[in-house]
Amino acid sequence: RVGILAMVEALMIYVFAVSANPVIFSNLGEESAVGPANLISAEEEVTVAQEIAFGQARELEELTLKFHNPLYVRWNMGLVIVELVNLTTGETEFSDVLGCSMIEDGKNICVDLKGTEVSGDCRYEIRLSGKKGVARFREREEIYPYFSAAGNESMAVAEVNGVEQDVNLYFQIR
Repeated sequence: RVGILAMVEALMIYVFAVSANPVIFSNLGEESAVGPANLISAEEEVTVAQEIAFGQARELEELTLKFHNPLYVRWNMGLVIVELVNLTTGETEFSDVLGCSMIEDGKNICVDLKGTEVSGDCRYEIRLSGKKGVARFREREEIYPYFSAAGNESMAVAEVNGVEQDVNLYFQIR
């Protein structure tokens, strides 16, 4: 019985390891900090963009991000829009909307990319923007993506409203 149990466990580990898409890029282990870009700012529309190249054709499974969202439980009724844009063609390859009330402060959140296919010949950009929620709570709404120091030579720095920052978006993509 012990031998059968060990074989079943080994098979499960093998299937999980072989079937999981490999991590394409991750800076989740690096030191991170909350950035200055409130995606649902009352004063202006804010867009955070991080360029990324994949080097070969891939099928994307998941994007992991982290946000500072101090009032997520009760007051934050805004929305975060997550997009993957093909900079070569100008087409939005993936788009999803996350309710801010579901994004825990300081915790990683995974966005299912649903097998989005990307080409190795194109440049892409992860774009984050936001929409304000219910008028009654707008003064309290805020959500800030995390960033890491721009130490990756192969990656462009992040942009906030088209202005280059000396940081990278804090994320993992597989």
